[in-house]
Amino acid sequence: MTLKQKLILVMVTLLGGLLLVTYGSLERHEKKLLTQVENHVKVLEKIGQIDIDQIFAEGIRIEDQRKLLQKLAEENGLYQISILNDEKRVIISSNPKDDGISLEELRNRRLAGTQEYEPPHVSGEKNKGLEKGLKRYDIIIPIGEGEEGINYAHAIIPLDDFTYLIGRARLLNFLLTFTVFIIGIGITIYLVNRFIHPIDQLVEASEQIARGNFAVHLKARTQDELGRLIERFNNMAFRLQQQKALEDQVKRSERLAMIGELGARLAHEIRNPLNAMALTIDHVRDRFTPAGEGEHHEFKTYLDNVRNEILRLNRLVVEFLKFARPPHVRKAPVQLLSLLRQIVQLVSTEAEEQKIQIKVDIPPALTEILADEELLKTAFLNIIFNAFQAMPGGGVLTLQVQPVVEENPECPTPGVRILFSDTGRGISPEHREKIFEPYFTTKEGGSGLGLTITHQIIEEHGGLITVESPPGEGATFTVTLPLRGKGV
Repeated sequence: MTLKQKLILVMVTLLGGLLLVTYGSLERHEKKLLTQVENHVKVLEKIGQIDIDQIFAEGIRIEDQRKLLQKLAEENGLYQISILNDEKRVIISSNPKDDGISLEELRNRRLAGTQEYEPPHVSGEKNKGLEKGLKRYDIIIPIGEGEEGINYAHAIIPLDDFTYLIGRARLLNFLLTFTVFIIGIGITIYLVNRFIHPIDQLVEASEQIARGNFAVHLKARTQDELGRLIERFNNMAFRLQQQKALEDQVKRSERLAMIGELGARLAHEIRNPLNAMALTIDHVRDRFTPAGEGEHHEFKTYLDNVRNEILRLNRLVVEFLKFARPPHVRKAPVQLLSLLRQIVQLVSTEAEEQKIQIKVDIPPALTEILADEELLKTAFLNIIFNAFQAMPGGGVLTLQVQPVVEENPECPTPGVRILFSDTGRGISPEHREKIFEPYFTTKEGGSGLGLTITHQIIEEHGGLITVESPPGEGATFTVTLPLRGKGV
């Protein structure tokens, strides 16, 4: 459902609810008013059916006559009922104060408010809210002909029940309308927040991209316009991330190519003198060794130190040449399970000496990959030896292999993920950003090229290497490589 359709649905629902509530309330109160009118009609019928002969029958005392009128008034919800003669003068009334007065005087009393009335005592909703001083109206109905002419019944009927019902209907309609309005405001606020929240996320994510963080990713919770906008934003961020990575790789390759070209020339110039110096040291040791035992030992120690430093410089030159010359990858089918087992066997002796336990979690049915076995072995050994150096007091190194079957930025095709996790001291955030840069090292005597060469080898295979290191929890190097086939 689109955003427009949702808003229309909300408005239609609110208006429909308001109409239904209003209609239901009006219909309910209309029925009550009709019922009240019917009751008044019945009262008029009863008044018109008063048997004057029964009231003024011979032998009935005036007190009993008054009680009959009071009972009639009470049963029908009347303030007062009186019997008038043909001169419109009260013969007897349910209110003894009105006996003998004229109809005009009776009306004047009511209009002037000098006559007090007891509210009718009836049960049910008709009596709710009825008090003295509320509206009344009077009626006169001929009820028969007596000895002295036509007699009339005068009744004072409360108008309070109609007023109360109408007022109550107005109040209930207002309350219901106000309730629906409040509910509508609540739903509107909820929907606005629901729609505004993704927009706020987009604004914040765009600010992060402006600051250079292209790894931002938002979760689309709906399939409407906002959901599609978030999906397109994620696609844009992913493409920018890929473009940034490509630009960084191109810049790095250009920089390394320049360094490599210059370094290769210098390395060749340095290696030749180093070889000559090493041969000269061997020649001096053989030809000019002192005869004395003490001098002989001291002389040999000095020469060995010089020769070892020359060999160390030569190893640095060799490593630099490996780095300066991009590796020539010769891809062939490689059984990854066999390669990893071979690597574990190679480092097992050194692991025992350093009290490092190696745990392996490798699927037994791991499919082969297309890679250069020797280069991968070099890369994996560099990572493992780096982990060993991070655990001088012993620890645990865990090797895990996981299939990559979903398309993702790490591996756009099905591949395999190899994790090397150690329990060492970890890598600080500022060092983690530079760990793959040439000549960066925190180890005494390190060349700073091992992980750089590893990074280069993995990239040449179309893979990716990353490192995670929570403070004080060791480090995890993750190598992601594409497979030869379509899955693992």
